[in-house]
Amino acid sequence: MVIKKFSDWRVGKAKGQSLDFLLAQYMRMELFQTRHYRPHYPAEQAKLDFDEALAKLLDEFAATVDKRILKPSLVPKPKETQTGAGTGKGNSSSGKGNSSSGKGNSSSGKGKEGSPTDSGPTQKTSGSGTKSFENTKEPEEEGNTIVQKKEKPAPYNDKIEFGNIELREVFLRMPKNPDLVLKADTEKAIDSDVNQWGVVRPSRVMNIATDNLEEFRRAEPKTPWLGFIRIGRRVDREEDKIALIQIVQSVGPGLKYAVPTKELKAGESWHATWLHEKFAKQGDPKIKDWNGWDLQALKKHKTLDLADTGCFFGFFLIKAPDNKPDHYFNFRCASLNQPANAVFSDHTPDVPRAKMSREQLTAFYNLVESARSGFSPRLDEIKTLFPNTKLHRAALELENASKKVPLSWAKALVQTIQKF
Repeated sequence: MVIKKFSDWRVGKAKGQSLDFLLAQYMRMELFQTRHYRPHYPAEQAKLDFDEALAKLLDEFAATVDKRILKPSLVPKPKETQTGAGTGKGNSSSGKGNSSSGKGNSSSGKGKEGSPTDSGPTQKTSGSGTKSFENTKEPEEEGNTIVQKKEKPAPYNDKIEFGNIELREVFLRMPKNPDLVLKADTEKAIDSDVNQWGVVRPSRVMNIATDNLEEFRRAEPKTPWLGFIRIGRRVDREEDKIALIQIVQSVGPGLKYAVPTKELKAGESWHATWLHEKFAKQGDPKIKDWNGWDLQALKKHKTLDLADTGCFFGFFLIKAPDNKPDHYFNFRCASLNQPANAVFSDHTPDVPRAKMSREQLTAFYNLVESARSGFSPRLDEIKTLFPNTKLHRAALELENASKKVPLSWAKALVQTIQKF
């Protein structure tokens, strides 16, 4: 049942066959054989996934073509003629000053003064004397252009708060927010969700809108942001979408992804408030299903906000100074993360648990486990024990759900933002 990789499959094939022919043969004989698929994952879906993977691969390759075409070739530096006891052949010398000793101590053509020693730090001679460049990063010379090396970001360490922790002082000057918890336990790691049941899984792609990314790049350092991840699997999409909303004193011209501080009240959830206000004014008409609720039902619902549907994870971010990649991340946001981490059922009895009998509680917990594991609920049991009770769609055990972004999502988020 194991599908071979293309590189393994083509071994031993007749030479001279074109790559196009081999690819077509591989898809027909190996990828899309009926025996490889089951009713829960038909060949038609596999072909759609193949098209998506191929399109992504082509996009990634296309993004590198311009850079490869425009990249200038390395221009060799002109050799300088050494004065003194030279042989007249550039900067090769019969003495010890400039000749290579096999230890990487070749001269730069400026005489013995510029020659480094075997045991000392690398030295570079200038008109005013000698300067040590030990433990410093020198820019690379590419053609006639000096290209500064980009600082490599630190890998995510699975912590609830990650990045430049000192930057969180920005939040200390802001109104109190129940979603924003700044604790001393920054060393505490988020539990792995790989083997947990009922956790919604990331899609294959996580993106941020181009105009949103441009606003983030142009923003001043140390600016605070509200972060959102729209869960693709909850809105019938093939990708997860990041949105970064800057907290500003006033929304200037051209700012689309920003919220003024006057709209953020102390004691309220800023994420839930912004989502509700934006959704009430401008919903996404392309999304017809919000985790089981349609667009019109959400707008008319008196007690249900978009944040309650479990379609978003929330986090906080502070942009790093000097365009460095060490932004501050805080992955706590109860108002969004608890619904997103909860499981949902269309057959939830409209009865508070405090008023349920022992038998009813047992049936309710069975309903929770079936929703968490993906099995069909015991509807006969629910209808028998909850007669004349309305069954409606709701989150189950919401109060016990985690207030943090799951580890797999936090990793994907950090990796996505660090690429920019």
